[in-house]
Amino acid sequence: EGDRLIISAPYEDSDNGSQSGVVYVYKVTSDGKVTLQERLTHPTGKASDEFGRSIGLAGQNILVGAPGYDLSNDRWNGGGAVLFRSSL
Repeated sequence: EGDRLIISAPYEDSDNGSQSGVVYVYKVTSDGKVTLQERLTHPTGKASDEFGRSIGLAGQNILVGAPGYDLSNDRWNGGGAVLFRSSL
């Protein structure tokens, strides 16, 4: 959208664990240069969350789904989403 590009890697390992998922936010200039601006991970994620399996971008908002996220009360793989507001 506009000058931003988001790419998800839901099976990528991060500090949250194996296959926890990562989303990359890039800035695209008018001459086509692409520069990494942000690397997003789930703030309370764990292994196998698959953060980034679904992504949405609207204006400054980035919504990232994590279908494998464990909810409270032992609801394993209940899924969740995290809303980020970009300053870019």
